[in-house]
Amino acid sequence: MATFNSSVDTDNTLASLPGGSGQYIVQPGDSLRSIAERLHIPIGDLLGANPSIYNVNLIFVGQSIKIPNT
Repeated sequence: MATFNSSVDTDNTLASLPGGSGQYIVQPGDSLRSIAERLHIPIGDLLGANPSIYNVNLIFVGQSIKIPNT
């Protein structure tokens, strides 16, 4: 379960959204898998929350990725 105690985490890449979900801003070196592992979220859940991501190997620095409330 991903829970966020503040509106933005210390490195300014994760922000809370209404409903308990979150938003992550892709940083240099990130992959969808590394984001999922870092946030302890199954990659399938991340993909389900982001239907606009068609290729798991193609995300961009600065891209906003919705983090589901699992």
